[in-house]
Amino acid sequence: MRDRGASDQLSPRFPREGLSRTSALLQGVRGGLWKRALCGKRGTEWAIIEGMSRPESSPANPVRADVWLWAARFYKTRSLAKQAIEGGRIDLNDGSCKPAKAVHVGDVFRINRGEERLEIEVLALSEKRGPALVAQALYRESEASIAAREAAKAQRKLLGAMAPPGRPDKQARRELRRLKDSM
Repeated sequence: MRDRGASDQLSPRFPREGLSRTSALLQGVRGGLWKRALCGKRGTEWAIIEGMSRPESSPANPVRADVWLWAARFYKTRSLAKQAIEGGRIDLNDGSCKPAKAVHVGDVFRINRGEERLEIEVLALSEKRGPALVAQALYRESEASIAAREAAKAQRKLLGAMAPPGRPDKQARRELRRLKDSM
């Protein structure tokens, strides 16, 4: 069910004047968010997600920490975000965090996910989980965090290159057994 009035404006053949598709995606139209949808043989069309608006950053509406982490797509469910906070893997403004703690614009999260260490500054607040492009507009990762992640990634890549290529076969297992027995 498409809205015929909006379809002329949303077609890729009639993009908004002076805007690229990505900037049109982030700016939205009539308070809605752009979403790219495949429409079978007709190709790609732009559609508005009804009921969603741009993330509001008003200080009158603070958002819970677990809800913000879920809306910013750091965790797949709010319950996983809550477990991460309770497990001590997330700090807010250089202190401990609780799931119901109010998040404000300008706050800094330190997130530990496995090998990853992220330092995130909150740019906007949202209680709704939207598309990934909108979620990325909610935060900014610090330059130091990006550099540290890249260094850790390079280190893991080097360690992986030194590892054996796979499981030892029968002959290699026998050699290992003989080597262990001789020690």
